[in-house]
Amino acid sequence: MDYADRPVLVTGGAGFIGSHLVEALVRRRARVTVVDNLSSGSLDNLDAVMSCLESHPLDLTKDIPRLLLVKQKFDAIFHLAGHASVSESVNHPRRDFEKNLVGTFNLLEAVRDVLPQARILLGSSAAVYDESTGTQVRDFVYVTDVADAFLTVGEKGHLSGEVYNVASGISVSIRALAQMLCTRMGVTPHIVYSGEVRPGISLRWSADISRVKALGYQPKVSLDEGLSATVSWFRKETALAKFS
Repeated sequence: MDYADRPVLVTGGAGFIGSHLVEALVRRRARVTVVDNLSSGSLDNLDAVMSCLESHPLDLTKDIPRLLLVKQKFDAIFHLAGHASVSESVNHPRRDFEKNLVGTFNLLEAVRDVLPQARILLGSSAAVYDESTGTQVRDFVYVTDVADAFLTVGEKGHLSGEVYNVASGISVSIRALAQMLCTRMGVTPHIVYSGEVRPGISLRWSADISRVKALGYQPKVSLDEGLSATVSWFRKETALAKFS
């Protein structure tokens, strides 16, 4: 699927991952529409491409977008809107159910009713770290690689219910991650781990990305490069805040 001049919907498009995906779609000259209730996202994340897209402040748990689907006739729908906290899903399951399942159900029902030919990609996420001993293992992937994976699956995936894991393919412990960050920031803090594990948190998450790689996805940003870019961004934002 070539995204050029194709109508594409991104729910949760004002969020962290969603905004990067929107930017990537705009670079490919797609006609992008963003739906986001801005409960956690911000239109500031879309400043660079705001003039190139259409946005709607809809809450999918309440606002069923049938008219929008009929009007725009989207070729592809990237559904990233939702609630991503594992611990919150355990502590407040009803709230998590409404934000994730009800919103997704409403969108899918609307698509089935008025736009069944649309290609739909549903994004799901996992928490990044927790409060245990530092020996927990995670696979960290840079956000632009996540956006690339969405685009690759949208272009080449069958989209008939299959599941694709998106990750870097390289696991690292939280302790090692903390040490890498400290090195880049030039600090030597004494790190104390609480030893507590929040409800619903696994000690080891490693992803098999062979299915998405078979479509042509290849992570481009290493953990070293991603951490350096992240530290540089925060330093820049901190410097700007001092003069604002």
